[in-house]
Amino acid sequence: MHTKKRISPITAILMILGVAILAVGVVFLALYLNGYRYIRIPVAEEEGTVLYVKFLGVVDNIGSPYRGRIVYSDGLTAEVDMESGKTTYSNGDVYEGTLSNTLEKTGFGKLTYSGGDVYEGYFTDDELTGEGTYTYSNGDVYVGDFKNGKKDGDGKYTWSDGSYYEGEFKDDKKDGEGKYVWADGSSYEGDFVANIKEGEG
Repeated sequence: MHTKKRISPITAILMILGVAILAVGVVFLALYLNGYRYIRIPVAEEEGTVLYVKFLGVVDNIGSPYRGRIVYSDGLTAEVDMESGKTTYSNGDVYEGTLSNTLEKTGFGKLTYSGGDVYEGYFTDDELTGEGTYTYSNGDVYVGDFKNGKKDGDGKYTWSDGSYYEGEFKDDKKDGEGKYVWADGSSYEGDFVANIKEGEG
C-alpha cells in the first residue's frame, strides 16, 4: 500500500512565502516598467537637516514627475497631472501652471485658494513673485508687483466699494509715492510709510 508523503508545516509556510515574494516582485517590476517611481528631491536645509519633497507616481521619458502624488516636508500633499498642468493640494488650493524640478510653483500660473481668493501671475520657488493679479473673495483686487508672496513694487489696490490706492508698495503695505482715492471721489496724493500718510502730499 502506497502512502502520500506529507509536506511539513514549515515547508508549506516557506513555499507560500516564496510565492508571495515572487508575486510582489512581479508587481513591482510591472509598475517600474510602466513608469511608476518613488523620488525624493532635496529642496532646502534647515538647522543641518535636509528637507525633501517626495513624489510617487508616473514619470515621463526623462524621469521627471508626470502624474502622481507629491508629499511636501510640511505634511501638505498634492495630486499632480503635468499633462493638464493642474495640481490639487490637500488644503483645497488648486494650481494651474508649471512646476519646477523641485515640484514648486514656477513661471506663470493661476492659484485658486480654498477660501475663494485667486492669484494669476508669476511664481518663483513657490512664492508669488513678479507681476500678477490677486482677486480677493470679498471683491477687492490688487494688480501689480509681488515679491516673496507680498505686494512689493508698483501696483494698484482697488477695494470693493470703488476706492483705490495706486502707487508703491513694500512688504504688503503702501510705502513710497502713491495716490489714494476714496469712494466719494476725495483723494490724497503724496508719500506713504508703512500704510500711513507721511511726508509730502
